[in-house]
Amino acid sequence: MALRYELADDDAVKLVDEIRAEHFPDISKAVIKVLFDLRKRKKGSGLVLGRIVKPSDLIRFFTAGNAAAIEGCDYVICLDKVVWDASGESDRVRLIRHELRHAYYDTDAKNPSFRIVPHDVQDFRAEITLNEDDPLWAERVGQLAAQVYAQRKDDRPKTHMKQGRIPGTDGKSKSAGPDA
Repeated sequence: MALRYELADDDAVKLVDEIRAEHFPDISKAVIKVLFDLRKRKKGSGLVLGRIVKPSDLIRFFTAGNAAAIEGCDYVICLDKVVWDASGESDRVRLIRHELRHAYYDTDAKNPSFRIVPHDVQDFRAEITLNEDDPLWAERVGQLAAQVYAQRKDDRPKTHMKQGRIPGTDGKSKSAGPDA
């Protein structure tokens, strides 16, 4: 079975760190793991270009550097690999900046901690200003990635039989016994 994720390359991790340092000082101490999602993920009728999640305690345990470090990562950013490969530098910046906009350090909580904020027009006002030159960048990148996914689907070999099916039978394979 093929894996769904792979660790992002050094360029992606470096870009996340640069954007975080420039735009998001409140999460400067957060440990962020960056992954490439190798499969198409859809939400409704749209393609998910990327997402940021707060890992569970189990994932935090497995992302810790060693057994003594129980903290692990604070966020996981999953970037669609097709989107990443098809995007230019400016769209990569926009995508990462958008995902990091969901992350914040809640100092007002009883136990201050890193949190995720959902999509909210007020929270993304800065993004509207930063993307004035290309306000429909996400739709454009999503359409490009959809074309790549469609091309991949067209390039797959066509098979008319399910794996393991024997033509002319009821579809169940029959094992050859010692008398066969």
